[in-house]
Amino acid sequence: MKMKLVFTYIIIIYALSFANCSLFFTSFQPAEKISPPAVEKISKKIVEKKVVAKTPPKIINKKVVQTDALKILPDWQTYETQYDLACYPPLVKVRQPKKVEIGGKTYLFEGSVLRVLNQDQDDRAVLGVLSATKDYFKASQRNVRYFLREFKRHGVEAIVMNGDIAYEEEDLKYIIEDVAAISKLPVFVQAGNSESAGNMSMAVLDLQEKLPNLINMSLVKFVDGDDYDLLSLPGYYNKKYTHNTGSCIYWSEHFLPLGQMVKFANDPLVFVSHGPPRTPGKNGIDMIPDGTHVGDIHISEFLQKHQIKFGIFGHILEAGGKGCDLSGETYLSAGKWHDSLYVNAGSSSSVPWKMNNGTVSKGMAMIYSIKGKKAMYKLLKAR
Repeated sequence: MKMKLVFTYIIIIYALSFANCSLFFTSFQPAEKISPPAVEKISKKIVEKKVVAKTPPKIINKKVVQTDALKILPDWQTYETQYDLACYPPLVKVRQPKKVEIGGKTYLFEGSVLRVLNQDQDDRAVLGVLSATKDYFKASQRNVRYFLREFKRHGVEAIVMNGDIAYEEEDLKYIIEDVAAISKLPVFVQAGNSESAGNMSMAVLDLQEKLPNLINMSLVKFVDGDDYDLLSLPGYYNKKYTHNTGSCIYWSEHFLPLGQMVKFANDPLVFVSHGPPRTPGKNGIDMIPDGTHVGDIHISEFLQKHQIKFGIFGHILEAGGKGCDLSGETYLSAGKWHDSLYVNAGSSSSVPWKMNNGTVSKGMAMIYSIKGKKAMYKLLKAR
């Protein structure tokens, strides 16, 4: 009996050992071949899982189909809530506009249109331009404060910040807060090719309770100002040169609603965008160091089609600090009145930048004045 038990035990041990060996060797069998498309699918799934796990949530801009049709909404708050993350909202008119008092004047937010109600009797307007502030370095902060003092000294009535406000999202709020709090003037804030319009809109919304003078120029497409009108095109046309996943990129369709806005102009109309138009002449405001002109031909065509004679731009920093006609052939000097004037305001950042004329800029800003049907600019340089 004992011998039978021992024999049975040996057989069980042998069987188990054989099974383990089979499992062991099976693990080294060639894997089933997977076709390249299948491998690609599996790889994509793995990558997607990793991205989802590691990428922090971002504010994504809301995409809106562009038409020239007018949408009616009950009030400004509804408009703001529905399109606060949109780079390019539709044309909107609200039934109950919002009124805001800024610097002794009443601003009526009607939707895509913003109107100044109690306009003065003269025919002159003075705008300050801070373009491409870019960073919150101490030296750049000093530049901005100096420019704001100069704006006050020259009687600036409103400030245009036409994009590239900050490379870093956390700097964005600090910069626009400083400008609005110190100046106490209307501050027209527009996205360029660096910032996310969604994050910019949220920063404006967060600050507007204490700083109602901040105006989001993604929501407001047209400003019926006091002796000036503004037409806003946020963002940039070339995705290759945007620095944020949520940056605003416009196409030809985005000019459709702007074309409808032009008819509201009853003062000199100033087209405001971060990137300049194509100005192919030797004095163009879109020329990079190798002599190539990189401005947007769609802006040029729009300006020509609608006979818009004035514009405020930036982006091509080395071509900043000057004005020209739409052909780019004629250099338009500062301190003189011009029948038509397109300017590149350069960058107010303290980071040194070599200009096309061989000089080095450590920060600049502009004062853009309108009188009657003429415009003039003054260049401010950091000290």
